[in-house]
Amino acid sequence: NYDRTNRRRYRGALAMLERAVAYWNRERCAFVAQLGDLIDGQNARSGASARALDAALTALARCETTAALDGVGVGGVVHLIGNHELYNFDRAELAARLHTAPEPGRVEYYSFAPAPGWRVLVLDPYQDAVIGWPDESAKGAAARAFLSAQNPNIASGGDWTAGLRGDARRFVPYNGGFGDEQISWLRAALERARADGERALVLSHVVLHPRACDGSTMAWD
Repeated sequence: NYDRTNRRRYRGALAMLERAVAYWNRERCAFVAQLGDLIDGQNARSGASARALDAALTALARCETTAALDGVGVGGVVHLIGNHELYNFDRAELAARLHTAPEPGRVEYYSFAPAPGWRVLVLDPYQDAVIGWPDESAKGAAARAFLSAQNPNIASGGDWTAGLRGDARRFVPYNGGFGDEQISWLRAALERARADGERALVLSHVVLHPRACDGSTMAWD
């Protein structure tokens, strides 16, 4: 953090992941949702992104899940996109390594049914974002303009949250937006689930609702 009072201490992380996998296997989970930030963004600076991800995926490959996910996820683990995924890899690499954009839509928001009566909706809160898109892309340029208009600290390069209060603290570069197209898809998917009598489980790396967070880690829209 900006005060440098928080430290990254990951020495036991892989061992903890292995213990978690063993626990999930005992519980006979239908699937496992990996909600993003599987590895730290610092790996990109040291050229260790691929090695770190491979180590985590090796542990997750031991998951013994029961649902047939039909091309969704990797070996029973459904991977969401977090900001640290985007610090380490571009979207094409994430799709290849983590199946974050499955067929048929080839986009990072989609749904699947792990069991009768259940519909899981996977969202990408970085469809509108300053990370994950090339600087020269229209999406990247539009996101930078939007964020700068909402947060005067962006241009200064200082503490992004200085002077921001409440929900306004969500306008920082490590958050993003779902975008109109994805929100329309979500609304339609929820309506279909209701019509089909399914319970819907919505997964997102970034918090959707103000009452579920302190305002600083919430989607722009």
